[in-house]
Amino acid sequence: MANKSCCFEGNLSYNKLEEITAKLKKEIKNVIKKFRVTEFYVAAESDFDRLCLGCLEEIKAENSDIKLCLVLTEPPSKFEENKAFLKIFDEITHLNFEKISPQFVKLSTFNWLIGNSDYLISVKEGNGKQAPEVVIRDLSNKDLLFFTVRLKMLRIKSGLSQSELAKVINVSPSTISMYEQGRREPDFLTFLDICVALNSTPNYILRLDRKFKSKLIEIDELLCEFIKTIMRTRGLLYKGDLVDKTTRKNLVALLEMAFEVAKKFAEERKEH
Repeated sequence: MANKSCCFEGNLSYNKLEEITAKLKKEIKNVIKKFRVTEFYVAAESDFDRLCLGCLEEIKAENSDIKLCLVLTEPPSKFEENKAFLKIFDEITHLNFEKISPQFVKLSTFNWLIGNSDYLISVKEGNGKQAPEVVIRDLSNKDLLFFTVRLKMLRIKSGLSQSELAKVINVSPSTISMYEQGRREPDFLTFLDICVALNSTPNYILRLDRKFKSKLIEIDELLCEFIKTIMRTRGLLYKGDLVDKTTRKNLVALLEMAFEVAKKFAEERKEH
């Protein structure tokens, strides 16, 4: 059975630090026992990362089988003065993010973490008097999570503000903000507009290109590539007439609908 891995997301603007630390330890133990997680990826970028490390050190003392993996965005040589710190890790991964902004480094690091993990333990700030919430998320289906991270990464890389991207795809700036926060999902045609505006593909934004992808080609992957070609080809013709953007969108919607119908028939055949 393949090793299961876990990463973390959160910040330290919490009022009840002792309470949140206890909850964090509890959920780490839960993923070990319930989901048989043996590997933990953690960065060393923030106070929250260090809180996670403290919890993991204590738990590792009780569970010698777990593996701690440090994810660095700076060369390991910069940590040579603190060799005792490095010794607690079973593996060190250096992500070579050179000459990019701190904001992009943070996004790129999180993109790597969720791409290489099976579970995510996240800590979210509570509203009002509510205590922060600790949640375990199964990353086997992480399309929305990858979408929020990669949308922001691609937008920043393209040099577009939220308002500028919103204008290009004809939505409000607040809608882009909600997309990037994971509070709202675009419909299919808006998603395609985003891919075109950011010069990307559905496969990349939803992380369907992850390294664990099978060598066999899924039909929906081919469909995504075909849709990308349709949306990007400005000189697309039908019987000698130029196909406009609206027609391309309608064609894509019909292809998607036909594929869903075909999948439904296939599932019904399996049941019989």
